[in-house]
Amino acid sequence: MPAPVEFNISVGALPPGFQGDPQALAQAIADRLMISPSEPWSSFINGGAEPASNVGPFLAAGLEWKVWSDSLGRYTFQTVDGAGLVTASVKRDAMEDGTPNSVLIYDGAGRPTMISGIPGEQLSVGPDLLPFFGPPATGVFFTMQLSTGFDYVADGTARPIPFNTVLFSQGVVPDTTLNRIPVTAGSVWVFGASVQIENINGAVIGVQHGLNIRPYLLDATSFGSLFTHSAAMSRSGLQTQGIYYFQNAGYVDVAIGSVDNVGGTDFSISNNGINTRFYGFRLL
Repeated sequence: MPAPVEFNISVGALPPGFQGDPQALAQAIADRLMISPSEPWSSFINGGAEPASNVGPFLAAGLEWKVWSDSLGRYTFQTVDGAGLVTASVKRDAMEDGTPNSVLIYDGAGRPTMISGIPGEQLSVGPDLLPFFGPPATGVFFTMQLSTGFDYVADGTARPIPFNTVLFSQGVVPDTTLNRIPVTAGSVWVFGASVQIENINGAVIGVQHGLNIRPYLLDATSFGSLFTHSAAMSRSGLQTQGIYYFQNAGYVDVAIGSVDNVGGTDFSISNNGINTRFYGFRLL
């Protein structure tokens, strides 16, 4: 505990030949009273114009504490260490004076601020990394089909399937000329494809067909499934699906091909509505 400050009280001398009644004497003594502290000490000023020199703590407008800064040459806001305030001394009702149904965030300057939205909006983060309320994402998705059947030779070569009829799409524009879907860098997609295969050139036993979804149009990055078409089947179904993260922008298509080379044996992908389609939706 700091030592108490002592105040010394003294009275200046009365003028020579002072004359007066007791009231005049008391007033003369009061006028000459002097109080001196034993060490530097000051009170504080409450309200009024901001002092131009250091006269002790200043309570601006009776609401905000300011202290004198020698480096600035003026009064500035007092810095208070907030350690121990939260949960220790700040009561819950002190935090219940904000805007209803709003969110407390830190702005670009690191200061706490409130943001709020309207019904139906969702909290998102913009390119500046600041949270904001806005309309929810409408979604990015597509579904495509064949306009006609597609014939191919089972020679071990993967061939792009011409999915060139857009049933519906949102947020993405399918390329119906080159039969592919554009994707943006940093996106995550779920893709799927399904087809029906039939032999159109005689009975063939044990021919495996692979249906592959090809990110960046490459066999090396493809994912798919295999199915063996036999003579006992007039048609066989094949489908595949998977999730892919695109680090770079590019395109995606679907390819069909046999595992073995039995060249000259023709197969066809039937054009039979929703059973033959290429679809996808973006997750991120």
